[in-house]
Amino acid sequence: MSINISELIWTVICFFVLLVVLKKLLFDPLVSFMAARDARIQDGLSAGRTAQQQLDGLQRHLLDDQLALGGVVLKDAPADVGHAALLHRGGQQRREHVVGRMLMGAEVER
Repeated sequence: MSINISELIWTVICFFVLLVVLKKLLFDPLVSFMAARDARIQDGLSAGRTAQQQLDGLQRHLLDDQLALGGVVLKDAPADVGHAALLHRGGQQRREHVVGRMLMGAEVER
């Protein structure tokens, strides 16, 4: 078993030629494709964060408006413990107001 020097040199030359060809034809386009894909993903994530922040702001604004109208709250509106107590109090006041109007209407009908 002997090492053929000319065959070894040609193998190394072919290997490096193949590396250069693959880099130009495969690796560079693949890297640019992945960079573009990453940019699209980051744009989508930032758009999603912006939309979520806008939604949170609108929900807070809606919650504040509903609290100003007597504690009527949408089913899925976010509320922390302080808001929950305020909503409960506002709901009780609204219920008492509605019951009072119903009793007054019943007395008028008699």
